[in-house]
Amino acid sequence: MALADRPIRHARPPNCGTAPAIRPTRDTQAGKKLEDVNVKLWIDTEFNEYRGALISMALVAEDGREWYGVRYCDDPGWWVGEHVIPHLGKKPQRDSELRASLDEFLRSFASVHIVSDWPGDIAHFCSFLEYRPGDRIGPDRMTFEVRRDLPDTATTSAVPHNALEDARALANAGQIAEPCIEDDPHNHHPQPTNRKPPCATSSSNAPPS
Repeated sequence: MALADRPIRHARPPNCGTAPAIRPTRDTQAGKKLEDVNVKLWIDTEFNEYRGALISMALVAEDGREWYGVRYCDDPGWWVGEHVIPHLGKKPQRDSELRASLDEFLRSFASVHIVSDWPGDIAHFCSFLEYRPGDRIGPDRMTFEVRRDLPDTATTSAVPHNALEDARALANAGQIAEPCIEDDPHNHHPQPTNRKPPCATSSSNAPPS
């Protein structure tokens, strides 16, 4: 076949015929659009003494979004009764109501990376996600990180042993230690994001063993 008679083969564009995935985005304080993928959330929980039942849980996102919930606790231990229950700042709700609101919060992100200063927080969180065999709430993808280097919330929280205030303190500490999403990537001395004054609500961690 002569060269001039050969059929011309046009290269197919990449991902031909497949529409690009549309991911949710959010506005930062600097006005940038960022995808809600692998968003970092700081978590804190309060539970009924060491390895006891979950009482309260809070999540604070790197962009300032928050979730806080309180469960019923009819028989608190002596330490929890003195240091946690008085500072909950919110009426308890049934687990079904809490799961519904937590699911709505978590599904506002395509995926999340949850950071804690104590492995029990992650354990309580994962256990609460399950509501029947084979079913759970939350986004499709979640990753977890437990850190020893975060400061003790007993000294940094606005209301120690209040899960929401403790989670806010962890978020502040974590964002000071890392470049903020609003910072110029060429700025070698990023400044922490100014956060709104803490609202009333939450609980915190169990007594030292």
